[in-house]
Amino acid sequence: MCACVSEVLLVVMEWLKRHRRKFIWVGAVSGGLVLAGKLAEAKFRQWQEEETKVYMERARKKHHFESTERTGHVTLQSLFPCLSNEINRSLDSDSIHARLTDPNEDLSKEEKLNLWNELKLLSFARAGSYLLGGLHLSLLLRAIINILGGYLYQKETTGDNRMVSQRVQEMFLTVCSSYVSEEVPDLCGRMFDKCKSRLEGVSLKEKMSLVEVEVLMRDLVASEVKVESGRILRFDGVKWDALDSEGEKDALKRLFADALDVVENPDFQRLMTSILPVGLNVVLDLLAENVNTRVSSNNNENDEEKVLNLNEVQLPVAKFVPMLSAVVKGSSVDRLDPLLLSFSRLDVITHFTANVYEAFSQPDAATAERRRKEDGSIQGMLMEQVDGARKYVESFWGSS
Repeated sequence: MCACVSEVLLVVMEWLKRHRRKFIWVGAVSGGLVLAGKLAEAKFRQWQEEETKVYMERARKKHHFESTERTGHVTLQSLFPCLSNEINRSLDSDSIHARLTDPNEDLSKEEKLNLWNELKLLSFARAGSYLLGGLHLSLLLRAIINILGGYLYQKETTGDNRMVSQRVQEMFLTVCSSYVSEEVPDLCGRMFDKCKSRLEGVSLKEKMSLVEVEVLMRDLVASEVKVESGRILRFDGVKWDALDSEGEKDALKRLFADALDVVENPDFQRLMTSILPVGLNVVLDLLAENVNTRVSSNNNENDEEKVLNLNEVQLPVAKFVPMLSAVVKGSSVDRLDPLLLSFSRLDVITHFTANVYEAFSQPDAATAERRRKEDGSIQGMLMEQVDGARKYVESFWGSS
């Protein structure tokens, strides 16, 4: 019995010895498959985590950008009345109108004619300043807001509270109010001079159509749509002493430099030129409403019923004077400025501000390197496991 068992064991041992390499191959392949499966599973899990991280980051950035845009719209809505008030102050037509309608004023025909001619210049200058000022302010503030929004997004992702402090944000945003208080009066002066050289010889009795008014307005504002960065960005009134640390001063200087880069970019200048017709159409639509109201009321008085073609209607220049002056009404709680509303709906401006936001929401080189190292830590662990498995297989084969 023992002999039989011994013979069987010898046969088995001989069989195992003959097929030793096959067992080694099967073990190596099986181990490799298991290791490859684990590696693939770890890679798939890493890919899922990276995709989820990218999706969450995109969603968070999109939400932050939309919030930044809403903040820009609200800020613009509060600044447009300031723009209108500054235009009303710099190009004051109410005082002249009061003199003309005051029964106690003993004015000669020549004096009245001179006042009406001045009203003519003021009305066209007010409309042009309203168009250009609204255009410049809309683009400037939305660019400023998105530069700041990009840095604030960096602040959220990196946790660096020193990047943009609350005081630095407030001082950076004063650039827009400085434009209204310092540049708009200069813009009004330049527009008045252009109107004086262009309209001084135009009689108040001369009849014009809306098409002719459009050509005239386009000619007046064409040379002023593109402005130098030194005009649209005023840093002279910055109170540097209000900043406590050198770090805050450096941060504000960096923001100012970024704003200059954006304003001096050719895309910014081309964008102003491309959306100028949109603003001009808004002004002409407001003017057409007044013309339609006046002509319709005249027809009703004459009991005439006919379809009006406003482009064919011609009125004396004197009739356009109060209509153009009425264009600058400003915003209120119950009335959103039509010029601001038209600019806020333009996709081309949204695309521009999105590019600005994306450019300044990217981390700097040091932060990007730190993130790359953190993201690469899992891959490093996997590579170490692969190297260990490779060494184990090599040692296994060597023992055979």
